[in-house]
Amino acid sequence: QGDTSDRPEELTGMGYTLGRGDWQQIKFDQTSPLYSTGIVKVDQFLDWEVRKIRHSKLSHPGSRIESWRTGVTVNLPIDGDGEMPGIFQSSDSFGSNHLRHYMNWALTFSVRPEVKRTGVYGRSRYQVENSNGGFDDQGELVYFAGDRFEYEGDSDVPDEDTMVQHKRIGLSTSHTWDLFKRGWEKVLGKKSTAPGTEGLSYRERARRELIYSLDQPVLGFEKMFDEEDKEWYVNRYRLTERDKSRIVTFDADINYDFDRAERREETKKKRISDPRNYPDTGEVGLPQPWSEPKSTTTISAFNSSLTNKMRYNIYLQRVVEQELTLGLPQVYETKFDLGYKVGDDPKYVQNLRRVVFVRTQEQYVQIKSGIIPYFTLSAWLGRRIRDTSALAEENQVGVVSDYQTILGAVYSSPSDCWALAFQRQKKYDNREDDASYLLELSVMFMGRDRKANIGPSIIREVRGNDGQS
Repeated sequence: QGDTSDRPEELTGMGYTLGRGDWQQIKFDQTSPLYSTGIVKVDQFLDWEVRKIRHSKLSHPGSRIESWRTGVTVNLPIDGDGEMPGIFQSSDSFGSNHLRHYMNWALTFSVRPEVKRTGVYGRSRYQVENSNGGFDDQGELVYFAGDRFEYEGDSDVPDEDTMVQHKRIGLSTSHTWDLFKRGWEKVLGKKSTAPGTEGLSYRERARRELIYSLDQPVLGFEKMFDEEDKEWYVNRYRLTERDKSRIVTFDADINYDFDRAERREETKKKRISDPRNYPDTGEVGLPQPWSEPKSTTTISAFNSSLTNKMRYNIYLQRVVEQELTLGLPQVYETKFDLGYKVGDDPKYVQNLRRVVFVRTQEQYVQIKSGIIPYFTLSAWLGRRIRDTSALAEENQVGVVSDYQTILGAVYSSPSDCWALAFQRQKKYDNREDDASYLLELSVMFMGRDRKANIGPSIIREVRGNDGQS
């Protein structure tokens, strides 16, 4: 919680894996509406959480993380629509093209006053072997990014799900633009039936019903509406909307953490008073109260989509990560996605006495298919190129290329009550022999999805109690 420099590092220089483990979570969430009758909505939230982790390669096999969080969220939802200009109208006889804009602005006041930790989980470091046979430090060694002592917002885990103390004000916004047709649609009324027409020919029945309808003037409501069947006798026109499609979505968020602001000032003072133990490394290692503004924009057209994700660092005045994903049209229940990601990781080089940026580029392709009934097959293949030549250190080899693969299959029962998922994942920086496997059983219970990893149990049955995954 805060400064982690005094934590022991159990696995430094001893490899870079926690081994097989169990991660369990008990969580209570409560949201209470405080005000919902005006143009703004105010909600109060409270959550309490306990995480229990068992790991096989640390000195103490069990650890525990416990914390709670509370706060208030103020939402301002707004929407509006209008008719498109003439150049965007079609020759279709039904209605005209309209554009609708939904937006929401949210201001969140959140506080996590304490985080209690027992055990050694998270106190070791993630080590990657370099070309000289040593190990490069890559951060805290945890199963999930939200378990870290100090979270820097470099993954898809929301800030509120991380076990780090905070006193935070956050601003977020979401926007969607929908295109649709609006016009008047004719609704035919129920025909009144002339008495005594049963058994007649269609021609004679139609003639009698026409004469009957013409001889029945609409003198009251009972001639317009059937109270028993709740249907209209007369034709009506109804304003309807058709051919709705979402063309653009945009989401962005930023927050300011008062706890980090205090730690930032404390770290600056330590760098001045004790430069030997707290060397000046610029913004690297210095807490940053302002989070990195994040934005996601998706444009959809012709059954395809283009998504752009971006993270910007205010203190470095630089876009530190940008990702483009192209979603291609679905063919035979199969979806293809192509992606490109580029990121700049700041590093302080001691001999240069300045911050340099390590450029990382990643290209990937993802395939997901439901062509086999009840099965969903997926494959993810990525290639990463990391340029470390800017570090100008002897133990760096310049440009390093690596790959990552994720293969999976999910079987969903016809009743949708349970599902069985299998996944094999070989991560970047890992060898093929270090690939991880997951066999997960998912059961729907009381409207919630309950999941359990049944792989270790099967392994123990096959290999015995000493079997390893």
